[in-house]
Amino acid sequence: MKKILRFVSVICAVALLGGCGLVTDVEEKKQDKKSEIVATVDELDYNVERFNLHFYSAQDEILKEAGYQDASAIPKDFWEQKVDGKTNLDRAKDKALQTLIEDALMYQNALANGIKITSEEKSTIANQMSYLKQDKASLAQFDQIGISEKELENYYTEMFHMQHLIPKLIEKGDIKVDEKEVLATLNETYVKAKHILISTVDTATQQPLPDSQVAEAEKKAQQILNRINAGEDFDALMKAESEDPGLASAPEGYVFTAGEMVPQFEEASFALSEGQVSGLVHTDYGIHIIKRVALDLYGEEEAAALEAVENQLAMPEYEKLLKTWKSKADIKTYDKVLDKIKPTITNSKE
Repeated sequence: MKKILRFVSVICAVALLGGCGLVTDVEEKKQDKKSEIVATVDELDYNVERFNLHFYSAQDEILKEAGYQDASAIPKDFWEQKVDGKTNLDRAKDKALQTLIEDALMYQNALANGIKITSEEKSTIANQMSYLKQDKASLAQFDQIGISEKELENYYTEMFHMQHLIPKLIEKGDIKVDEKEVLATLNETYVKAKHILISTVDTATQQPLPDSQVAEAEKKAQQILNRINAGEDFDALMKAESEDPGLASAPEGYVFTAGEMVPQFEEASFALSEGQVSGLVHTDYGIHIIKRVALDLYGEEEAAALEAVENQLAMPEYEKLLKTWKSKADIKTYDKVLDKIKPTITNSKE
């Protein structure tokens, strides 16, 4: 239910094909010559293997835009079909190439600004790679589309550098953000909420409980709500009764904006006034009793939200900077290499 770090989205699109990306039939034939250089950005070379990482996501986006959620429905000639005079395959390549170049510029500027990743971030990378190495199915899919473990680790490391760039540019004054606007946007678009969860899923299997146990959960949740309405302390009941596995890490509540929680939880939270308690709110996780609380600008989660809002408001100026970096950078792309790259999301049943 909790929000996912935004910088794993590219990896998510490839690694979890059935969960957060297009469900696909990946070509069995591997991409050849992964080490061939596809682009050079200020004398740093980027090979086909790095391109493939962005290329897969670009194909996924274009297919979803066209309404295809399952590879078995993709027309055989989809990648040759044209939109505004350009084939879908070339559109995917262009999108991937631009993302590669922009990431390269962002990473290089992060290094130029002295940004280093923390020991905690290094541990996160190590843990992520350790988890991935145990996922043989995902590793096989990465291998099929021409991406090695090492390339994933390199990209993951670069993404941690990149996420610190905009805050650094704000700190230096290269990008100016109105702090009053930041606070106003935070209060308008974020909410903080505590909740008591009575689970309706098996914690071991994450499968729904039998109807009889769901009825018992409903009865228990209603009894807790009655006690709150009768004046009992919400926090005390939350500590005693909540079955939320995240309670220990977020005892003061969750800070979130639109799209970061399941819809029912989000809608109910935003509908409350500060200090107000909801009725029973049902989600796939169980039955929730939600209390909206005030944002604490000194809180750890609020600090992360403030940074996210700052980044959002900084984007127009950042886009201008990115254009400047592009205009000054020595960028070379190699069409002969790009021309040989084939689509990796296809309908193999055709």
